[in-house]
Amino acid sequence: MHELTLPLPADLREAVDDLADPPGLAACTSGGSPSAADRARAARDSDAPLALPLPADLREAVDDLADACGRGPEDIALEAVRAHVRGEGATVRAAAERLASPHAELLPRLGE
Repeated sequence: MHELTLPLPADLREAVDDLADPPGLAACTSGGSPSAADRARAARDSDAPLALPLPADLREAVDDLADACGRGPEDIALEAVRAHVRGEGATVRAAAERLASPHAELLPRLGE
C-alpha cells in the first residue's frame, strides 16, 4: 500500500462525517450516547489531513493521470473524493429521510 495524504477542507470533512452519521437519523441515538461519527469528530483535529492508503497499481494510475493533466496526485484524489461524497451523500440522505419520515414523531422520544 502506498499512502496519499490529502488536505481535507472543512466542507468536505463535514460531508464525509454526514455520510457516516446522516443528520436525519441523529434522533435515533438512545440515551444521548455519542455516535461513531461524533466520536470520530472528537478524536481528530478539523485541519488534520486524510491519509488515503492506495494499492500500488491505483497509486501509479493516479500519479500517471496527475502527470498527464499537469496537476498533483493530491488534486486528482481530492477531486475523486468530492465526486464520491456528492454521489453517496445524496443516496444516504434519501435513505435516511425515507427511513425517518414514517416515524418522525417517535424519533425524538427515542433519544430521551
